[in-house]
Amino acid sequence: MLFAVATVSIFAVWVSPAAGAEQLGPASIPTTATLVYNKDFPDPSILVVGHTFFAYSTNSDGENVPVIESRDLVDWRAIGDVMSVLPLWATEGYIWSPSVSRAPGGGYQLFFSAYDESEGVMCLGRSTSRSPLGPFVDDSGVPFLCQVSAGGSIDPFVYRYDGTDYLVWKADGEGGQTQAVRSARLTAGDSELVGPPATLLSANLRWEDGVVERPAFLDASGVLNLYFSAGDWSSADYAIGTTTCSSPLGPCAGSASQPVTIASSVATGAGSPTFFAVDGYTYLAFSAWTNGVVGNEFGHRALFLMTIGADPIVEHAEASL
Repeated sequence: MLFAVATVSIFAVWVSPAAGAEQLGPASIPTTATLVYNKDFPDPSILVVGHTFFAYSTNSDGENVPVIESRDLVDWRAIGDVMSVLPLWATEGYIWSPSVSRAPGGGYQLFFSAYDESEGVMCLGRSTSRSPLGPFVDDSGVPFLCQVSAGGSIDPFVYRYDGTDYLVWKADGEGGQTQAVRSARLTAGDSELVGPPATLLSANLRWEDGVVERPAFLDASGVLNLYFSAGDWSSADYAIGTTTCSSPLGPCAGSASQPVTIASSVATGAGSPTFFAVDGYTYLAFSAWTNGVVGNEFGHRALFLMTIGADPIVEHAEASL
């Protein structure tokens, strides 16, 4: 059940098993979250193109950026790897948390995290394609953003606000630094940052366990909500937090003292929230551990979906129609 996303910062999600999924459709995914893809699919990004839904995830099963496709949000089929050839600076096996959206100049763009051996930290890359199925290519030869002094950068997210794209990401905080969520405005072509980054949120609450990552914005009835993951990603304590911001560059209020909670016999450790809108409905997608096992070979992070209400003013770069 979802409690007033626009005005209340804490809500509870009750997860349903996949058995009832075949009865659901794009406008009827319920407010109880439903397991829709029961394979390893962490850190989802959802792109809507016409009446087709594409979902992308962190590297899995030997693919750098796996993509799955659906016409109804219920039945999903695996397509393959949309970035099978990596840029020279990126290390295979460390391609995390893609964010796919329409590129301002046409076609599509994929922001991603990857390990840069020459810098010794995770950095952000940007690749482009004429098709949502790729291939996405980054021929720049260098990362889009590599903040060595901040301990590296991961978890990019593109959000459109008042006709302008913003990049939101996590400063990794290696070397004893505090982890933080940062943002910056993008140029008209989304090819560079404009001005110095703003810090929106730092890991300072006990339940966050020093971690704030995988940010995503949601504009709900005129209130700009920032959602994020916190805690140990490989444990049942991984959870979703939320705060409100006056703009994509902040300032933002302190995060809620308690996280979003999920109770289920089939999922635990929910995280990596992302939002998309279609036909006036807003959806939450996230990944969570399944099979009652956390952080070992018998468990995996599957894809879950739920509706969080009808709100036609939601503006989100990953789900522009």
